[in-house]
Amino acid sequence: MFDLCVYHNTIFEEAQPLFLKKIKIYYIAKIDLIIFFKKGLLFVLKHDKLSLG
Repeated sequence: MFDLCVYHNTIFEEAQPLFLKKIKIYYIAKIDLIIFFKKGLLFVLKHDKLSLG
């Protein structure tokens, strides 16, 4: 479960989850997606499900 602050129409960085501490997380409230990069891979998180995109 992600503990993220939500700012409408704002892209921001958040690093609450321990295993994502060193990963940049971008939360785009408008489309309800969490996008972050790890080792050159793009991950998209939506509805608590992680998938490669």
